[in-house]
Amino acid sequence: MVKKIAIVVTDRQEEALRMSIGLTLADDEVDDYFLDQKLNKNKDNDLNIETGKELGVGLYSTCEQSDDLQQISPQVMAGELLKYDHIPVSYTHLTLPTTIELCRSRGWPGR
Repeated sequence: MVKKIAIVVTDRQEEALRMSIGLTLADDEVDDYFLDQKLNKNKDNDLNIETGKELGVGLYSTCEQSDDLQQISPQVMAGELLKYDHIPVSYTHLTLPTTIELCRSRGWPGR
């Protein structure tokens, strides 16, 4: 059964674009929604955008964009997201601490 998957991109654009391409391997319908940001122009993103378009990945943004992303309003985006089966979000704010100082501030036993 084909699933509809929307990826909401808030950070780590390259990873989100790679993930969306990988999700098409199961023949699922995949669309990327860039929330309040423009597409970073670089070699990796250009390749992933081109590959995603060939695989039918929809590319949308709530910001003014180049030809790569279709601009939509936040209200339209909210309505569209209701139509999907799964909505993973690309984010970084839950990254675990990676320095001793941060670990110690959270009750690390070597304190």
